[in-house]
Amino acid sequence: SQYVKDTRNWFQKRYISIILVFAESILITLAIGLIIFSRKFFNMMLDMGILEKNLSYYLIIGGKWMISIALLFFAISFLYYLAPARRQRFRFISAGSTLATALVILTSLGFSWYVSNFANYNKIYGSLGTLIVLLLWFYFSSLVLLIGYELNLSIRHMKPKEFNSELKQP
Repeated sequence: SQYVKDTRNWFQKRYISIILVFAESILITLAIGLIIFSRKFFNMMLDMGILEKNLSYYLIIGGKWMISIALLFFAISFLYYLAPARRQRFRFISAGSTLATALVILTSLGFSWYVSNFANYNKIYGSLGTLIVLLLWFYFSSLVLLIGYELNLSIRHMKPKEFNSELKQP
């Protein structure tokens, strides 16, 4: 959708691919691991009496979610910076990254709710049901990432004079 010819050679493409695989894997694993394992850790601390259910407990829980969302946001921003053929300035905060992060979270929550309440993949497909659910989640997440990137691309290609002329018309 950029209409840009990729001038990177084979080695550059592989190098960028390897960086993206490792960086994205680490960031997403940290975000998911923080969500999953911190719950057990905090419950253990509550049972041992180290932590009490007061304001600090809820602030820690909120901080856990904010860190996880920030890691996901950074992973998406890094992907939008490094993957395209055109070199661009790194922008940590962009409209596409914000939209994609919000939509990935909402899509994941909605898909999780649908699978747990309505879909019977395991009854129909047996052990392949888990693989089907995982592939569907990958599909929906990749669509969301493409939507976010297209938003960034649309904003970048919008010319200021066209934007101003649209605002002046009644």
